[in-house]
Amino acid sequence: MHSGDLKQVAAVERSCFDDPWPMTAFREMLSSPRSYLLAAVDPSDTVIGYLCSICLADELQIQNIAVMAGYRRQGFGRLLMAAAEEEGIRRGAVSAVLEVRDRNKAALALYTAIGYRQIGHRRGYYDDPPADALVLAKALAPVTDGPDGMVS
Repeated sequence: MHSGDLKQVAAVERSCFDDPWPMTAFREMLSSPRSYLLAAVDPSDTVIGYLCSICLADELQIQNIAVMAGYRRQGFGRLLMAAAEEEGIRRGAVSAVLEVRDRNKAALALYTAIGYRQIGHRRGYYDDPPADALVLAKALAPVTDGPDGMVS
């Protein structure tokens, strides 16, 4: 994602969420060296989806992901997640974590299909509309003993 994508990203955000992130949130993430942001574009370079993540220590945190309604169930969300996970591994992450509305069945189906499992529940996490969040996590890189017996 580039700064030139932000207007389109914000439009995707507004079309997908009742309580959209403000443009400043995307700008701040884009300027952070810990962030990794992706934009999915169609052949005419129109943004059809995006993903925002942060890599902190050994954990990739998926902050936000959205795909326009007309492009859902075509693999774009899966591709965005895979690219973020690959970058997380490259940056040293061994796990990925995210929060999702407990009633968002489509997102839960995607996350479960790609290996995320529930590790927590946050009551009243979302405001508009009010909803609980499920905390999901996935191991990105197995922790194994190296040839010298050290955990790597």
